[in-house]
Amino acid sequence: MATLTGTSGNDTLIGTSANDVFAPLLGHDTVDGGEGFDRLNLDYSSLALNGGSTLLTAGTDGSFSGSIGAGSPAAASVLFSAIEDIVLTLSAGSDTVVLDGAPLVSGALVNINGGGGFDTLRADFSAFANTAFAQGVNFLITSSHGTFAGFEQFDLTLGAGVNSVTTQGGNDTVRSTGGIDQINLGGGRDTWIADFSSYTAPISFGWDGNSNLAAVSNGTNVSHVESGAITGGSADDAFFLNGFNPFAVDGGPGRDMLIWDETGHLGPGYAAIFEDGGEGSFHGAIQNASFTSIEQVNAALSDADNYAFVDTAALALGATMNLDGGGGFDTLDVDFSSYADTAFALDESGTALTSHGTYGHFEQFGMALGDGTNTATTGAGDDTIYSLGGRDQINGGDGFDEWGGDYSESAANLSFVWNGSTGTATLSNGTVLTGIETGYLLTGAGNDSFALSGLAPFDVFGGAGTDQLSRNDTGLLGASPNSFFYGAGGWFFGSAGNGQFDEIEQVSVTFSDDDNTIYVNAAPLGAGAVLSLNGGAGSDTLLIDFSAFSGTTFTVGGNGAVTSNHGSYSGFERYSIGLGDGINTIILGAGDDSLQAGYGGANTISTGAGNDAIWGGTGAETVLGSAGNDTFHVAGNAAGFTIAQDGLGGYILTDMNLADGDQGTDHLTDVEWLQFSDQQIALPAYAIGVTLIGTAGDDQLIGTAFGDSLSGRAGNDILTGGNGSDLLNGGAGDDTISGGSGTDTLTYADATAAVTVKLAVLGKAQNTLGSGNDWLADSIENLTGSAYNDRLIGNTQGNVISGLAGNDTLDGGPGADTLIGGRGNDRYVVDNPDDVLIENANEGTDVVTTRVSWTLGINFEKLTLLGTLAIDGTGNDGANVLTGNNAANHLFGLAGNDRLDGRGGADALVGGLGSDTYVVDNAGDTVIENAGEGTDIVLSKVDWTLDANIEKLTLTDSLSIDGTGNALGNTLTGNAGVNHLYGLDGNDRIDGKGGADTLVGGMGNDTYLVDNAGDTIIENAGEGTDIVLAKLDWTLGANIEKLTLAGPLAIDGTGNELANVLTGNSAANQLFGLGGNDTLSGGAGNDLLVGGMGADILIGGAGADRFRFDVLEIAARKDTIRDFTHAADHLEFSRMAFTAFAADPAGALDPLELALGTAATTASQHLVYTQSTGALYYDPDGVGGAAQVQVALLTTKPQVDAGDIMLI
Repeated sequence: MATLTGTSGNDTLIGTSANDVFAPLLGHDTVDGGEGFDRLNLDYSSLALNGGSTLLTAGTDGSFSGSIGAGSPAAASVLFSAIEDIVLTLSAGSDTVVLDGAPLVSGALVNINGGGGFDTLRADFSAFANTAFAQGVNFLITSSHGTFAGFEQFDLTLGAGVNSVTTQGGNDTVRSTGGIDQINLGGGRDTWIADFSSYTAPISFGWDGNSNLAAVSNGTNVSHVESGAITGGSADDAFFLNGFNPFAVDGGPGRDMLIWDETGHLGPGYAAIFEDGGEGSFHGAIQNASFTSIEQVNAALSDADNYAFVDTAALALGATMNLDGGGGFDTLDVDFSSYADTAFALDESGTALTSHGTYGHFEQFGMALGDGTNTATTGAGDDTIYSLGGRDQINGGDGFDEWGGDYSESAANLSFVWNGSTGTATLSNGTVLTGIETGYLLTGAGNDSFALSGLAPFDVFGGAGTDQLSRNDTGLLGASPNSFFYGAGGWFFGSAGNGQFDEIEQVSVTFSDDDNTIYVNAAPLGAGAVLSLNGGAGSDTLLIDFSAFSGTTFTVGGNGAVTSNHGSYSGFERYSIGLGDGINTIILGAGDDSLQAGYGGANTISTGAGNDAIWGGTGAETVLGSAGNDTFHVAGNAAGFTIAQDGLGGYILTDMNLADGDQGTDHLTDVEWLQFSDQQIALPAYAIGVTLIGTAGDDQLIGTAFGDSLSGRAGNDILTGGNGSDLLNGGAGDDTISGGSGTDTLTYADATAAVTVKLAVLGKAQNTLGSGNDWLADSIENLTGSAYNDRLIGNTQGNVISGLAGNDTLDGGPGADTLIGGRGNDRYVVDNPDDVLIENANEGTDVVTTRVSWTLGINFEKLTLLGTLAIDGTGNDGANVLTGNNAANHLFGLAGNDRLDGRGGADALVGGLGSDTYVVDNAGDTVIENAGEGTDIVLSKVDWTLDANIEKLTLTDSLSIDGTGNALGNTLTGNAGVNHLYGLDGNDRIDGKGGADTLVGGMGNDTYLVDNAGDTIIENAGEGTDIVLAKLDWTLGANIEKLTLAGPLAIDGTGNELANVLTGNSAANQLFGLGGNDTLSGGAGNDLLVGGMGADILIGGAGADRFRFDVLEIAARKDTIRDFTHAADHLEFSRMAFTAFAADPAGALDPLELALGTAATTASQHLVYTQSTGALYYDPDGVGGAAQVQVALLTTKPQVDAGDIMLI
């Protein structure tokens, strides 16, 4: 026996053929025991270093090989081989020991003390038939295989036979491989992983996730375990589970049963059960348990309010399903779409009697029915039933139930009748609906017809073909007061009454008895569409755009019926009409109408008896007024026009400035007002009134009985308008102003700063800020501001308030007012549904604040609801910002990229066309999007699940809330809290942001973004090709294929057993492929690429990269290096794996050990490089008898010499 003692340097100790003892000191040493039964004594207890790593693997002839290190990077280390007896004391820091126990079977010995610190022992005892391992009082360890002390945490693998394990407070892992095991894991958060895949006899397994107990029918018992996984054998196995701690079950081959029972517990439950790849089995999750390859599911959820989703396709292949919702208010979404015929009904106990599985104690249902003949009857919940082409008999029962019909694949001519008052409907293919409160229907290429009535909302989508929509709400009250008819080619889309529609070529609607406002773009009529509208019995307004036509006739008859060459209209009391170019003839009725003339041609417009507003175009307009106060609007300031009497009581208006865009000469008869961009003029006053202009002193100006213009200029003036409709301008100074009778206008157009004026303040001075302290002696009806940021407030009358330029605030008061903001970002205050708001294009970003339900007119961008009443808001075709109040609001974005924020209350948000943003802060909020309406996002302060047709979800604030996607490819983004994000189906992008988040992609090719070491990613097998984008060191979990390192930091990435794609960033990364045929790409930076097992592809990228080989495999699994650069990159070989180098020191390869050619020519040449092919071989004995093995292929065929190769 020889004793070999090292020095403080880096020693190489080689044993004799006797039984040697090796005692290295604190250098970086190499020990080769040689023959005999050799002992390695090593004591690092004098060191206090964290991160030490010890690897004890099975060598030859029952010996150990491996490495021992103190600290990371190692301050001292030993690389050894051929050792049969190890006596080891580790450092006072935290160390990890990895032990392959196979040599112990042949008589080898280990005596390992973890020393101080928190130390972990990972021991594989699977070579033993029986193992006993216990950590007792004061953490004393007893083991049937080896001697251990000073370890606080364990990862143990057991073999066959009878085994027992007891641990204490660490986060321990025990792996059973088919033995009869008795396991007690004590404190900590412990994991048990069991593999019974070798079993051919049935097993029965039980897991209580509340008590943390598990048992297997072969006699295995486990206690104090907080999570785990089990794989069954080839027989018919049974798995019994409950509780809230996570557990994973893989049934394996055979007909396996999963029984889940949380009866009586109150924790929230969740189930998602999917068909497992066409194999007649299920995979999915119940609560915190996941499973796969299960043919029989029997699950009873907790007594909380649970949600379950079931894909029943596996039942057709022999699987069975029995699901009980438990005692709470439970919701079941079930997909029957893979079946031609389905029967679904509830018995008296609440059990669903169905031809495809059994479902009990669910109170609310969502289901999808396939083609064929189906029947479905639900109960008192708010149910949703989807018909996907079948002939269905559906009864929604009590509750608020929705039906969705998708017959878009049908080429037949379908006929549909919906009665929203009774909740019934029929479809001509034999489908009958009862007990339905709302819904939608999509049809296909046939010429389909839809007949709708009643207040209950229903949406229709015609698809291809020539489709007809008729709606009759005669006699009803309570319908949506606003309806919209937009054009796209030869068909209409929009809303009518309480329903929406799309791709309809022929529309006929009689509206409810409410006061309706109807918006129409008549362009489809020019492409063959048909439109017939009747306003109903209320006071109704038709806003219609004929600008697509070059000539329009529109005559309102005495009975309200309209004669027009573009559509049929009746039953409307007021009209707002936009005209195109050409010659248009318009005769209006008795209502207060508005009309936008065309861009050319000569129009003849008769206004009727109301207070009408006409906007002139670029052609010559003839306007014939009537009773009421009519206003003609022109573009440009008054100074650019001339006004002359025609000698017959009318006026001729001539535009003298072609740049104003309102060229031509207009003929006005019985028109009371001219509205220019800068001021309003009363035409009678223009004819016979006076113009009085004061001096710089204190003036008193008194008008006539007609319409006068009084301007005080500087000084403290007194202006008295008299009986006409006067224009009053006090000018600078403290003025006293009296309008007298008539409709008077007070103007501050000449003010040198912003003004604040309140028409309701009479009889006392008010500081206007920009134009002195004015005293309003009596009522003034209209108000015009300055070019600055004014605050203009009306009185109880119907005022006309014009802001002119500047960012103005306009508040008309309680009357039916007309508010004209002009240029600038204006704020309108609305409190009367009859208010009229006017904004021209390119006049700033304007906001309407309202205490009544309101629809934005054209050129308005924002709408904010005020007060506490449940009122509604509707946008326009632009990109709107709609904001609710604290009540339950309905917000409709219509077209454009809108932002909808309901604020407090359970709001209904409908974005419509465009890429919309929804802000939700109440679990009762509802978000509605139809297919093909843009890319939409929900910003949520509460737990939220994306509804259909919405693509993105972002969690806001910092609370720990959860988000769930839908069947689309979603983008889910968390907040700074701890979030759970569930992608469900589709190719999802999931980013938890701050916090230790749980990310569950579900089906599809998902992308995960991680930035917290506490993030958890969950993927089941067969759920697509997924990628992780990491900003920190990351190891891929099970079933994830790709990893890309993000950001500028030098971080590392590790794969799993799959064929991974690992990509680095621009810094120096370390990439470890582990198992599988991996592709590693380092990118910029000096990277380390370690392929591990498998035939890997290594791409270093820019920088001086290292390509490490730490596993010796057969030639068929060689690695491929695509960009090796001589004298910059290095090839690294593990002396432990490539044993021919075991005696060599770490560092550059000895040139004598490299052969350049096709084979070794000496015994010392252990690497052979053939530059002509790029092949790199390992030869364990040079010219000896062992064959060389190709370990790599360098595809660029670079020069390689010994300086390019390092030994580690």
